[in-house]
Order: sequence, then C-alpha cells, then structure tokens
Amino acid sequence: MSIFEKTPFGAGFERYEKGKQIPEKNKFSEYEKERGEDAGHFNYLREKLRKMKEGGSDRHFGQIDVEGLSDEAINFYRLFEKGNLDENKLDEYTSKLSPGDNEYNFAALLRNWILERKDLNAEKEKEALKMEAENKLMELKKKKPHIAARLNNIDLNLLRRLDFKMIANLDGENFNDYENNLKEYFKNKTQKKPDEALTIIKNDPRFKCYAALKEALDLGPGSPEKFIK
Repeated sequence: MSIFEKTPFGAGFERYEKGKQIPEKNKFSEYEKERGEDAGHFNYLREKLRKMKEGGSDRHFGQIDVEGLSDEAINFYRLFEKGNLDENKLDEYTSKLSPGDNEYNFAALLRNWILERKDLNAEKEKEALKMEAENKLMELKKKKPHIAARLNNIDLNLLRRLDFKMIANLDGENFNDYENNLKEYFKNKTQKKPDEALTIIKNDPRFKCYAALKEALDLGPGSPEKFIK
C-alpha cells in the first residue's frame, strides 16, 4: 500500500509519478545550487504538483496555487520525498506565515503526509513484530509442551505492539516493565467499572498473554488480582 492511499490525494497520487517533465524554464535557485540539485529535478517536482492539482483528486489541494509556490516550498517537498524533511524546520518556516497563506496551506499538507508516513512505518513495524512473536510462540510450544495449551490461548490478532515485542524478546529482566505497562492499561480500562474489574481483566486477551508468558518464564501462574489496587 502506498503511503499516499490514506492522504487527501488518494491512490491517484501514483498516477502523477509518471507525469512527463516539462521543459526547463526556471533558473537555478539558491536551494538548487546549495544542494547540488539541477533545475530539471525541481521542474519535475513542480510538474508533479501541477498534475496533482489538475487531477482534481483533492479539494484541499485545489486551494494551492502551484505556480505561486516558492523554491523554498518546493525544496520542502523535495526533502519530504527523500524522507529527510525536518518537522522542526517546517514549523519554523510556517511560523513566519499567516494561516491561510498559499505556502502555509501547502506546508499543512506536507505535515499531514509526514503523519501518514509515520503511521505506515509504525504499522509495518507492528506487523514485523507480530511475525517474530508468532515464530517465538511456535518455538516455546516445542520447548515447553506442558504449557502449549496456555500459549495457544494467546490471540495475536487482539494484542498490541508491546505484547508482540515482549513475546518476540521474552526475557525475565524486561517482564517487570511489561507488567507495569499492563497495570496502567488495566487501571484505565477498569476505572469506570470497578465492580467488574476482575472479570474485565480475566477476559482481556492481553491478560491471557501475560499469564501464559509468565508461566513460560517459570514465574508461576498469573493472577488478575495483581492488577487491582
């Protein structure tokens, strides 16, 4: 999945990747000279942005005057494409602009794309950890068949990134940190229903995972009461 599928531009963004370059007609800017970029590449980026606007795939981008974007704005887009856009510098840049300005709006779109990219990277990391956790569980079942049934009780589809990380790197030294995280998690989950706390915790997939991992580390059975103050 492209990182742009969830952005306002939608999947149509990829179509613009194939847009032909326009003839060079912009002079070298200071940004081009400083970074050793040729004018053709900047023109290509401008053309890509023009195509995006012409495609009409996003009403917000329709508010951007591509022709009016400065070389500095195009440079921010160039850095974004390379994955090198510094959010602090982008914030510093927009702090000098007025909300609603052409380049302010363009910077807002770039910021949105950065968030989308982070979300995608986090999701990829989570999926990778999930696979590692799955392999670790298979390994544990072979080593400790007496608790295989408890390990089978772990539903990876209902767990979080931290659970995957704990399973994949099962270690007694890290277990206390994991336990403390769960205490905070269950505290928040049960605070509105204190009378049902025991049942809520006992049936939670994260508790079932915790209890099984505790046994795998020979730390004894897990108890839901541990997470109730």
